[in-house]
Amino acid sequence: MGIITARMQATGIGFNPDSMHTGMDLTIPYLTYKGKRYQNTQLSGNIQQGQVNINLITEDPLARMNLNLNGHLGAVTNLHLNTHIYHLDLYAMGMIKDTISLSAVIDGSFNSTDTNRMEFSQILFLLMFKHRAIK
Repeated sequence: MGIITARMQATGIGFNPDSMHTGMDLTIPYLTYKGKRYQNTQLSGNIQQGQVNINLITEDPLARMNLNLNGHLGAVTNLHLNTHIYHLDLYAMGMIKDTISLSAVIDGSFNSTDTNRMEFSQILFLLMFKHRAIK
């Protein structure tokens, strides 16, 4: 399947989101998947007394993006997702046969009183496709 090189540091106390104190930092200098090499991915997150904050930054030339998820976990869960996909080259990544890359902004809020069902309270989704001819 592939090779991954990563470093992770995790700390934490508790299982109940209202009282837990957890943190995690993950750095992936590179990974190889289906013959393609991806690099420079960082993931960090924490849950502190029900407040959650997760950040993903990918600076690979084929997949540059930032993702941030924050909010509150509890009887009423409120989450806010903000994602900027600056460049995702689906062709170069070997995901599709057409020469398509995309950029996107996703900004959404989600609420729930049932952990099995999240509801969108608002979402903004802007997507731009770019098709280039291969010579």
